[in-house]
Amino acid sequence: MIGPKMHITAPYLEGAGAFTPVMHQLTGPDDARRMVNFWADQGATSFKAYMNITRDELRAAVEEAHKRGLKVTGHLCSIGYREAAEIGIDNLEHGLLVDSEFVSGKQADKCPGAAVSASLLKLDLNSEPVKETIRTLVAKNVALTSTLPVFEAGAPLTQSGIGAASAVLNPRMLSVMNT
Repeated sequence: MIGPKMHITAPYLEGAGAFTPVMHQLTGPDDARRMVNFWADQGATSFKAYMNITRDELRAAVEEAHKRGLKVTGHLCSIGYREAAEIGIDNLEHGLLVDSEFVSGKQADKCPGAAVSASLLKLDLNSEPVKETIRTLVAKNVALTSTLPVFEAGAPLTQSGIGAASAVLNPRMLSVMNT
């Protein structure tokens, strides 16, 4: 067929506790398999696991997607990066900024919410646990997407602090940044 090759990501694979009612909330591993197969049959070429997916649901989704030669990425909270890598996830979104494995006392399959940010503020990036996470991601061939622009809007920037990028920003945005 003539035309562009489209890469289509299916709707989020989210567990119970989604932040919005329009997201389908998985009811277990069988539901995860069903969702992957349904959306793959509709033409989806990849999947994104989301914050409240359980380990069993993620494992089922990854296995099913991989059977079809499809990839799974994740913006995870209920599952730490090392565990996701061991399960077989292909990519993790947002760098270490959403990795919940460094939260003290984190419960399995539960998103610790704001405790993630608090734990990362105290985290020594040269510590052995961080190095072990990186070693695991490399060994399991898991890509890490930083998505820095996602977090840039929350950073305290000024026009002078962004340099040449200010030339392409909307003047109204620049005035907001300078207040």
